[in-house]
Amino acid sequence: MAVLARMGVRGKRFLSDAKYHELFQNLQEGFFVGEVVRDASGKVIDFRFLEINEAFARQTGLTEETTLGRRGTEVVQEMPGELLQTYARVVENGLPASMEVQVPALGNRWFQVRVHPVDGQRFMVLHLDLNQRKRTEEALKESEALLSNIVESVDQMIWSTRPDGFHDFFNRRFYEYAGVAEGSSDGDHWARLFHPDDQERMFQRWRHSLETGEPYQIEYRMRHHTGQWRWLLGRAHPIRNQAGDIIRWMGTGTDIHEQKEVTDQLELASHELSHRIKNIFAVINALIVLSQAEFPEAKPFADELRQRLDALGKAHNYARPHGKGSAPAAGQNATILGLIRELLRPYQMEGRDRVIVEGNDAPLNSHASTPLSLAVHELATNAAKYGAFSTPEGQVRVRGEHTDGTYCLTWLESGGPPAHEPAQFGFGSRLVDVSLKNQLQGKLQREWRPEGLVVRLLAPAEMIVESDRSPR
Repeated sequence: MAVLARMGVRGKRFLSDAKYHELFQNLQEGFFVGEVVRDASGKVIDFRFLEINEAFARQTGLTEETTLGRRGTEVVQEMPGELLQTYARVVENGLPASMEVQVPALGNRWFQVRVHPVDGQRFMVLHLDLNQRKRTEEALKESEALLSNIVESVDQMIWSTRPDGFHDFFNRRFYEYAGVAEGSSDGDHWARLFHPDDQERMFQRWRHSLETGEPYQIEYRMRHHTGQWRWLLGRAHPIRNQAGDIIRWMGTGTDIHEQKEVTDQLELASHELSHRIKNIFAVINALIVLSQAEFPEAKPFADELRQRLDALGKAHNYARPHGKGSAPAAGQNATILGLIRELLRPYQMEGRDRVIVEGNDAPLNSHASTPLSLAVHELATNAAKYGAFSTPEGQVRVRGEHTDGTYCLTWLESGGPPAHEPAQFGFGSRLVDVSLKNQLQGKLQREWRPEGLVVRLLAPAEMIVESDRSPR
């Protein structure tokens, strides 16, 4: 410490040796004092270590024994040239300097050096270890590069906005799809790429999501680079910070044009099929009327048969596949058990409890109407062919149970022929299973008992029960 005690700034001495030594060694940051070495012409060619603290030794692995009094280029092989230049510049102009440097001889570790002039040829250096920060930055760069590669390579349009909805990023796929220049869709300029008839609905839905934070989802038409208007499914979800504030919106655009065309064609075919089936019912009704005119004594039987056919026609209309514009009007007060009673009305017989519907009723989710109707219609048709409805004594009991987030419908047949598991399921049964799984996240459990078939239809309650109306 005698060397340090002799160092002064403008004639002033540092703290006393003991106080200085305690402060110097207790610093958590690396610290050393050096003195430049010049050649005969006065040019700085090296420096000499005069003092180091324990933190500097921990950072570098250098010790007092290997450093004090020795030249820097002897202690650290392949000393970065910019370091020596910085030390020389600080001594010669008397101004502090700072830099970041990677030192190969010290395991390629990164350091920040803050150099201050002391007096004469001496300088002192605050030595900060940046290795952890550099590793973090490198990992972040790699992660960002990986994410960028993913975003740019997927066959999906990806976009993002600021919290206020300002669009500031679209991936390459978006620009390729639309055939427009990069950056031309920022802000609200993206809207000009979408069909004029869809824009008002699109903006209303987007404003609602921005105001409420609810996820955004919509189907709309976008102009393809070929000039064709193609249907897309647009989705966006908010990204929130730890405080719950929205910091970004991340969105995607998926081309669904072919799927939508297929759906429209299927709905058209469904309409045509339904129309033909209704015509069959009408023809049968006309035949009944003609037969009744020929045999007046059969009028009570004919009236009852027509009522059954009308009810069966309604059941068919509920059970057939429906699009957005063709779903039957179930009414605001439609319930699950109420729909089942309507579907099973054709199988009732006067004076007999042929159909019993009981248990927990609940408001019917409109999206569940078609798959639920299809399932009940298929069960009733099979019961009429092979089960309880194929005999006068047969009975079907349907019970609804709403427990633990699940709605369960139990179909119990009795009084008919013994139930036997078929060698293979027909198309109707397979269609019911697929519809329940895909549309209601549900399933059918079947038991073939000697006394009759038992079927349990289970689905998450939120898929089958309308949540914004009170259960009945």
